Amino acid sequence: MRNAIFRELDFTLMENYFYEEKQVSIDEYYRQNDHCWWCDRVRQQYLPYNDCIIVYLEDYECKSEEGGRDDEYRLLLDFFTFSDYIRFREILGNRTTHHKENREESEDSFPHSTFFTIDNYRTKDKPQKDAHYYLNLYELKGVEVKTENDEEGVFPLLCSFLLPSKAGDNQTNDRLLYLTQPLIYPQMVFRRFYERNVPAIISNVEKVDLLAWNVGQGNCNEIRIGGEKGEPYVIFDAGTDILRDKKQFANRKRTLESRLMKGELPLLVISHWHTDHYSLLIAQSDKMLSNVMNYMMPSYVKSLSVFLFIARLKWLGKSNIDMVKLPYSSRWLDEKLNETLMLYANRYEHNNVNDSGLTLFVKGPNGNAMLPGDCKYALAEGETNEAIEKMGAKSRNLCLMIPHHGGNAGKSVSYKVSDVKAIEGIVSVGVNGYGHPKTEVMDKIRKDVPKIRKTDTPSNLNGGDCIEVGL
Repeated sequence: MRNAIFRELDFTLMENYFYEEKQVSIDEYYRQNDHCWWCDRVRQQYLPYNDCIIVYLEDYECKSEEGGRDDEYRLLLDFFTFSDYIRFREILGNRTTHHKENREESEDSFPHSTFFTIDNYRTKDKPQKDAHYYLNLYELKGVEVKTENDEEGVFPLLCSFLLPSKAGDNQTNDRLLYLTQPLIYPQMVFRRFYERNVPAIISNVEKVDLLAWNVGQGNCNEIRIGGEKGEPYVIFDAGTDILRDKKQFANRKRTLESRLMKGELPLLVISHWHTDHYSLLIAQSDKMLSNVMNYMMPSYVKSLSVFLFIARLKWLGKSNIDMVKLPYSSRWLDEKLNETLMLYANRYEHNNVNDSGLTLFVKGPNGNAMLPGDCKYALAEGETNEAIEKMGAKSRNLCLMIPHHGGNAGKSVSYKVSDVKAIEGIVSVGVNGYGHPKTEVMDKIRKDVPKIRKTDTPSNLNGGDCIEVGL
């Protein structure tokens, strides 16, 4: 019944879509923007049945030596519209399934995600992450499908396609995927920036801690009040890598669940829509999601799984969902949530998901913390200085979550921040194919940051599952 209602409404459940301040339906939006003479010509020439859909390449893993003539990849893909998801299921029949939280749940139930993978994809051109592709569905007919079961630890994938092994030299799968023109994500807004419901202020609490949980190549951070046995006050990001470190997913899901089951969480913030920052949240039960009082997330909708997650929150009756509209012109907009928290909305860059997101400044009883997600430190530095001034937080220690797991986002400027006594840096990192944390970035940070700790180093975790810093 739940899924039937959703299909009948066909996106109207979300009610408000804004693009350049003009409200349009999502299907109408994509009809207007998904038209390119060159793409149409390619489709007519190479896709005679014209049966292709738009998919979003979330991530990929190179399975052969990179730089070869026929590199082999594992792709993590998602849909862009619900209608494409329906076509996918119709053309491929009943060969796909999705993770079921309850074995008694029907096959036609509401999916937690619409991600799927394609293994053994071979191409001479390196895939483009955060890009949209035309997927020729007929190229997948007859391909082996590895159905994802609902054993503990499996991320809720729709299915996994296993392409045939290489039959000859330089064989590629270039008939399968074609790049589209760049598509701008529509921004979804439920309330204006100044109309949000804010969490209660931290009052009469002597102990406030920043916890950076060990979630591998991902981010899951917590502001805890009341000491070791205290309660979560803010959770900032909740994701992990689901391609390279999948075996640990169940343990990390339980880590987040243990925090959400402690009672009502005042605030949960997602910095940006990359799976390593929100995948653990999608896998949570309805009960756990209902324990969050306020959600704050970037307003753009990049993929169907993100859309379904927000629709799921709406279906659960969560009214305090704040889809923060990102500015188009200014570098950032700031909002003082209360005397403890300041939120920043970074400028919307349609071709840069990392920079298009939210950062959070936290003022504790004795120190400050800055959580920038993956945005460039050039942005976070300016935001930090502004927050220190506006929050009256001068002459205090500052703990900084190093952006982008120690990647290039942090190497362009100095890590010196004005009006602070010391800086401590935390790198949330794990197994990855990007070389994070990069040596040149870490060498630069160490010149200015007295203390750097990484979540993949057991000695930094003090025998637990997180790095803990008092604020």
